[in-house]
Amino acid sequence: MRLVVDTGVLWRPLALKKLAESGLRVVVPAVVFAERARQVAKRGGTAAALREALGLLGFEVEALEPSMAARYAVTVLDDNDWRRLSRDALIAGHLQPDDRLWTTNPKDFAMIGVPLDQVIVVG
Repeated sequence: MRLVVDTGVLWRPLALKKLAESGLRVVVPAVVFAERARQVAKRGGTAAALREALGLLGFEVEALEPSMAARYAVTVLDDNDWRRLSRDALIAGHLQPDDRLWTTNPKDFAMIGVPLDQVIVVG
């Protein structure tokens, strides 16, 4: 089992500590890394510093493969929904059957079809 993190989790220091101490492989999807790098840059930081910080925690940034990209994207067919849910669909594409997704926003992942037993809500 791997723990896949959504962007909102990267704002929660206690969650990051718990993930780092879990002893499990923690995966940061490429889309999550991009979202957080943009947020960090707005505050004067760099993507390189973010990557280093994630590495120090033992987190792995995972590239988005074509099969991952299509996994949940094909469930969001309405254009209006796609504008709102596309990043979540790409993030969810990283999930393997035994993985757990840590998120602060479970309803969007439920809307695209992620099984509820794979979702861990971080408050």
